[in-house]
Amino acid sequence: MSVYPGSYKYVVEFEKFFSNGNLKGLTIKDRLHFTNERDAEDWVDAVKKVNRDGRFFNFKVRAA
Repeated sequence: MSVYPGSYKYVVEFEKFFSNGNLKGLTIKDRLHFTNERDAEDWVDAVKKVNRDGRFFNFKVRAA
C-alpha cells in the first residue's frame, strides 16, 4: 500500500552516494513516485545520461 493516495502508481527506487562534504562516503536509498511507468522510465534514463560520476545507481522501477 502506498502512502501517496491517488494516481501515483509507480515508484523508482535508487541509491545515491555522497562523494564530498559532510556526508562523504555515505550511501542512502531513496524513492520517487510517478503516475505512470513511462514517466518513471524516462526519469531514470534522464538521470543516467547526466550521471557521469556514478552518484546515482541501482535503479528499480516497480508498481507502487
